[in-house]
Amino acid sequence: MPTRAITLLTEAGIETVNEVVNTSREALLNIKGMGEKSLDGFMEALMEKVEVEIEVVEEVEFVDDDEEDTPTETEEEAETDA
Repeated sequence: MPTRAITLLTEAGIETVNEVVNTSREALLNIKGMGEKSLDGFMEALMEKVEVEIEVVEEVEFVDDDEEDTPTETEEEAETDA
């Protein structure tokens, strides 16, 4: 990640990816010292990082807890226990 852009964003109070993506390009370019080149380099690096993380997540197999083969209590059993 380009340290210059990160420093400028941090100094402007923008510290999370969420804050970056929810800030308009115009507002980001209005940050003192932030130019097109710095912003473009940062956004490109950010997109590459996000793509890598998405690829990793896509390879992970998630297990649905609802599909476990554990016995569940029927309504009749619940009523007799009460």
